[in-house]
Amino acid sequence: MVWLSSVHSTQPVKNCCRTLSDTVGYEIRLFWAFSWRDWSASIIAGTIRTISALRTVDSASTGLVIRSIAHSLGYFALFLYAFNIAGQINSVDEDRINKPDRPLPSGLVTLKGAGIRWYAMTLLFLAVGVASGVFLWTILWVFITVYLCFCGGDKHWFTKNLVCMSAGSVCLLQVAWALGAPITVRETCWAAILSCVTGIVANVQDLRDVDGDKITGRRTLPVVLGDNFRWVMAAIICVAPSIGKNNKKKPAPPPESLFHILHPASSPSRAIISRLLVIARHRRHAHAPRIHLRGLSRQVPRRPVRDRVRLRPGAGPEWGWWTCETPVRAIWKEFADAALADEERAARWGGVSYWFVMGMHPHEAWLYDDAVEADILEAMTHPGEIGLDYHYESSS
Repeated sequence: MVWLSSVHSTQPVKNCCRTLSDTVGYEIRLFWAFSWRDWSASIIAGTIRTISALRTVDSASTGLVIRSIAHSLGYFALFLYAFNIAGQINSVDEDRINKPDRPLPSGLVTLKGAGIRWYAMTLLFLAVGVASGVFLWTILWVFITVYLCFCGGDKHWFTKNLVCMSAGSVCLLQVAWALGAPITVRETCWAAILSCVTGIVANVQDLRDVDGDKITGRRTLPVVLGDNFRWVMAAIICVAPSIGKNNKKKPAPPPESLFHILHPASSPSRAIISRLLVIARHRRHAHAPRIHLRGLSRQVPRRPVRDRVRLRPGAGPEWGWWTCETPVRAIWKEFADAALADEERAARWGGVSYWFVMGMHPHEAWLYDDAVEADILEAMTHPGEIGLDYHYESSS
């Protein structure tokens, strides 16, 4: 490449590496000098996302956590180092103005030495990507690096930030998650949303480099818009939250067929018109103080549940649905079985037809075991069961 020729040589190298310890110390110092400005947006951000992914893994072992975090730190160190070397090789003249402390303009390394390290780090980065099972994201990042740094992709704000920064952020976020847990559609959607935001706000960082960008002919958004850039970005940042807040579509109403359902214990000629409150958000369930009954919306006084159903002769409800908590209370099966036979309903509930909705307890997922799951599966297959009732605010 042109940038390896002697025409582009910089100041003499200040370090003379004579021993192994000198060499290692020099390389560490060089890595720091090339990358320290961008740790928060790459190594730290990527590792935090890997930790987030590990939190979704059931019973993640200590060994898995340590390996994943170490793997993430190493991967993103190479991710950043290879990219920054390429970017600074391409911006020596600009850095002499904007960032003279960088390794190339300061003479810490020659242009040829930086080029050799870029080749070495890129090959090592690709090898780590293959070993980690994220080769496609890794090769995409290398392609973005080459296009941005050596093919003019950084010369215009659209390709530099909206295209390359957004795509690069997707690479970072997807790899970071994959190093800790399997990637799902939800994580991909979040990565896409965050990356689009990154591509927009990344234009702000070009404010500090306007003088150098003008000299090198780079048309960043601050250069193109001039003094108006600050107002444009301020308007975008102010409007952006309202876009996400107001674009939620109202759910379509449920089909009419859901409101005309035959109870499993009823004959086809006895249709029960129900509101079908399958998922409820209330704190107390039917076996205790509340029963959900057609024509009865007030709180029913605390008393045995069958007495509450009868109320008084001739004034009882036509039908209802109970929330039966499994596996905490075995009474759910008594409620459910009594819905299937006319004689049971007449004896126990005054002939009231009702549905059975299962309440999910305990609310905390970590309390579930095989016995709990077996009870839940049994309840869900009961002929009188129509849905699941859970407390949204307490569920996890």
